[in-house]
Amino acid sequence: MLAIGNPLGLAGGPTVTSGVVSSLRRNLRRDWFPYGDGLKVIQTDAAVNPGNSGGPLVDLEGRVVAITAATMPWAEGIGFAIPINDARKIADELMAHGSIPRPWLGIAGYDLNRRVAYQYGLSTTRGVLVTEVKPESPAAEAGIHVGDVLTSIGSKPLDDLGHLIEALREAKIGDGVVVEVDRQGRKVHAQVRLGTRPF
Repeated sequence: MLAIGNPLGLAGGPTVTSGVVSSLRRNLRRDWFPYGDGLKVIQTDAAVNPGNSGGPLVDLEGRVVAITAATMPWAEGIGFAIPINDARKIADELMAHGSIPRPWLGIAGYDLNRRVAYQYGLSTTRGVLVTEVKPESPAAEAGIHVGDVLTSIGSKPLDDLGHLIEALREAKIGDGVVVEVDRQGRKVHAQVRLGTRPF
């Protein structure tokens, strides 16, 4: 793999670095990666420095396979790139709409694990613990409450927020989906019609 860019804005024009693809489906957390949870990215050890972002990641046949996007600030030699098919979808939406509308459920929550389940006295140890439901959101209209644990959406099991956001990325605005909820040990099914995420 070759990464093309202009690292650190140094004089002399673009540079090329080489490396290998280490992983095809990394899921990065949004607290430091600006593209949000749930986006699967390519990991490479080709040098990706500030200034490389937005440059192509090219295979040895000259095909652009990804757009370099980020490094992990506390690691060495780990770069990430957005797969070209995802980048094309984003570009198409921007050209067509001027923005990127996304399906919206209207909740905030935490990844559920054994420690959190014990702290709140919950009977399940996987899923998304709902900590906020936005007023007049699809979740509110479907009767989802703070304290509910979302365990699946559609046919997709939810282990954490990453799974939820990935499922929403694959859905469309206006889709009707069934959300399975664990409510104080009782299984509840909520029919949700996804809205448009506010900007």
